[in-house]
Amino acid sequence: MKDFTAGIKYFFRGLKTVLRPGLRPYLALPLLIGAATYSGIIWFAVTRFNRLMDTLMPQGDAWYLAIAGGLLWVVFAVLIMIAMFFTFVMVMNILASPFNGLLAEKVEVQVCGAEARELGWGQRLREFGIVFLGELKKYAYFLMIATIILIITFIPLLNIVSPLLWFLFGSWMLAAEYIAYPMNNHGKVFREVRQELQKHRLLTYGLGMATFILFWIPLLNFFVMPAAVAGGTLLWYERIR
Repeated sequence: MKDFTAGIKYFFRGLKTVLRPGLRPYLALPLLIGAATYSGIIWFAVTRFNRLMDTLMPQGDAWYLAIAGGLLWVVFAVLIMIAMFFTFVMVMNILASPFNGLLAEKVEVQVCGAEARELGWGQRLREFGIVFLGELKKYAYFLMIATIILIITFIPLLNIVSPLLWFLFGSWMLAAEYIAYPMNNHGKVFREVRQELQKHRLLTYGLGMATFILFWIPLLNFFVMPAAVAGGTLLWYERIR
């Protein structure tokens, strides 16, 4: 279990790392993207659900209508929390992916002592485009797995294990997402990232589970992405590279 514990520690080392003066500017963009994403999803979901309730629920002051409405709102709240988690993570990662690559590079240089890469603006823009397309391909792979788990969720008896599957999948997805940034900077494609993560499964799940759990904590989750990028970079540089 030392590797699993080490994976968890890498997340908190990453959080400490991004609070360094030279890396603090990389916290601003995730905060802005996260605030806009959360606000938009909550506003859209609540207004749509209100309209749906007005359309489907009978009108009246009966006590059973109030109870039914309350139960529906509880179910809605649970579903929106799950949807917000995956949507929030996906949107933030896709939009911030080029900047996360820069953060991973800065952590390598300032913390790990690696040599800085000398790239012009043209090379940077081309690299941003490659990373962005890589994110889309990566999420197509993630969605394929998520669809399989979603099907299992609706199959009687099998759906007993679906909460565990969602937790394991979410943890692995986040670890793969954030460890990929430093590897992408060194020309590694997602297939190679998956192969390396298979060799270091406990490290991977340690980082991923810490990230997954902390993403559910309001306000703190705005800092989770840069912390996980920095932690994933340290993990890659020290244990996988």
